[in-house]
Amino acid sequence: MKNEQTELISRRFSRGTLISAKAGFILFLVLLAIIPLMLVKSTITERNTRYSQAVAEISHAWSHAQHISGPVLIIPYSVSTRNKDNNLQKVIKNMVCLPESLEINANVEPEKRYRGMFEAVVYKSNLEIKGVFSVPSITQMDQFNFLKGAELLWNSGKVVLGITDMRRLKGELALNWNGQSVAFSPDSGATSFLRSAIQASALNLKPATSSYKIPFSFKLHLDGSDSMHFLPFGMSTNIAMQSTWPHPSFIGAFLPEHRQITNEGFKASWEISHFGRAYPQIFGDDQMTDAMNEVIGKSSFGVRFLQPVDTYRQSERAIKYGMLFIIFTFLVYFLFELITGIRIHIFQYALVGIALCVFFLLLVALAEHIGFGWAYSLGAAFVIGQISFYSLKVVKTLKRTLTVSAVLTLLYVYLYVALRLEDYALLIGSFGLFVSLTFIMFAVRNVDWFAETKDQPKLQ
Repeated sequence: MKNEQTELISRRFSRGTLISAKAGFILFLVLLAIIPLMLVKSTITERNTRYSQAVAEISHAWSHAQHISGPVLIIPYSVSTRNKDNNLQKVIKNMVCLPESLEINANVEPEKRYRGMFEAVVYKSNLEIKGVFSVPSITQMDQFNFLKGAELLWNSGKVVLGITDMRRLKGELALNWNGQSVAFSPDSGATSFLRSAIQASALNLKPATSSYKIPFSFKLHLDGSDSMHFLPFGMSTNIAMQSTWPHPSFIGAFLPEHRQITNEGFKASWEISHFGRAYPQIFGDDQMTDAMNEVIGKSSFGVRFLQPVDTYRQSERAIKYGMLFIIFTFLVYFLFELITGIRIHIFQYALVGIALCVFFLLLVALAEHIGFGWAYSLGAAFVIGQISFYSLKVVKTLKRTLTVSAVLTLLYVYLYVALRLEDYALLIGSFGLFVSLTFIMFAVRNVDWFAETKDQPKLQ
């Protein structure tokens, strides 16, 4: 009797040991799958780098992202200072006056340009810019410390507009200055924050006992790429933009007051007060410190003409779920072994795992040519078909093969939904794992892990 009990315990222990050993081998394969997944991720990174280089080359050849700064009114002044020899000398500096009101109406027409298989968004734009400068009176100027003892050079005043890349300026540029037409010309940089700019003479500036207003307007035909940015230089800045691009991304310090986005394009408008920025309406060169430049730069806002699908970003996000695919597919096979008694070799597990890894390589390769959505559908169909065909011999029956196919299909549908609903990915992922774990617990609830081998399936 004692020998029979000992033999029974031994057989049950052997059964548990076999299950544990097989599970250990499967876990090892899952961990080993990290290597091909990382190789695929490295390939995605390399392709993304090539894409970024292609976009940079297109932007360099066409025009970079444009930052419209201004216009501003520059009035030079001279001050007397002593040099190192203690001799008096005159130094020319600039007083910068920002406009009292600034209105910009921008019509932007984006288009795609290609370098090989890679594409970048460039645009052509027509801008109508108008506003009013308020020239301070002599009494008001006395309030500025940087002007004490200074002689204002009224005849040298000029209107300056900062533009990031002037290679794609088109047509004749003329400033309507209080009813007079003045031609623009390149400017080497009137102040430290307008290094690339155009200028026009500000006619008829003169000292006055009371402030006076000068209206201005001009049109600008400007090409750029990726995005367009503005600075809120007016005491009141109003910008309206319309475009045929249906995928705008509003960026920077200020969001539009109103916006309308359709499949045909978008319209957006900004209404910004000078209370929303942290720099004064009038300042001098001496105040243009690095900190001041940084503050001005941080007030920038505008629109990025977003690509509707970022293939490489989506592919990188997808590959994070690669281990989940392998784990659940292996679990299905392992449950078949436990419940039905079929025997699946560890090498067969490995082949299925490799097929699942190849899906992510197919995804990025196809997406470069036909888009992410179609690439995902085709890649998933190829891999599900391949594994299902192989599983017909592995799991022996059509019913079990259809179960494997159904599980894989659910996994791919789940991943696609998680990728598309990025803001809800954590919620979807958590709920999906909970449901999957519940199903597994239900499937193995009646398994006697230490049953004798004659009553339970034999594991290899």
